[in-house]
Amino acid sequence: MQTPLDTAAWRQYLWRNTVTNAVTNALANGLICWLLFRDKTQLEFWNPSGGFALDLLITGFLLAVIVTLILIPIQRKQLTADSLAFEVLSAPTPLTQALVTLTESYFRFVVLAASFGLIAAAATLLLLQTVSIHSFTPMHYSVFKGLWAGVFAGILAYLIINLTGRRTFQVPRDEGTL
Repeated sequence: MQTPLDTAAWRQYLWRNTVTNAVTNALANGLICWLLFRDKTQLEFWNPSGGFALDLLITGFLLAVIVTLILIPIQRKQLTADSLAFEVLSAPTPLTQALVTLTESYFRFVVLAASFGLIAAAATLLLLQTVSIHSFTPMHYSVFKGLWAGVFAGILAYLIINLTGRRTFQVPRDEGTL
């Protein structure tokens, strides 16, 4: 049996996997976006034939679903093989414990992540509207979307790894706490 991950190894594991997911998704989504929209002259906010709002909403949803479907089984297998020392995971906050409980079902985890993707995309679109960005050139949108997808995938990967680690190796808790 392997030695359980200590705090330093856990942080390194978490950082490496988060950055790997962020960079991979940034490059893939930026490239796919460029290939899809390179023939357009301008991308308008809601234009059905060349708008970016619907594209970003679909990306938020699909990226969340795909990352979650792929990453949960990988992390369950990897974290079970590596194991964690109990002291590596801090005592859960009520919010963390609620998320661990809510995401025990694989299906609920995917639905929650998909909802998070839609909310993140909608909030980004609201921010773009607020700062009066109503159009992009294909190159600018490809860079923006790549960066957005990378940041979102990194945040999602961080959450998935933490929640999977907590679910796999829950810290014993007192009966009177959440």
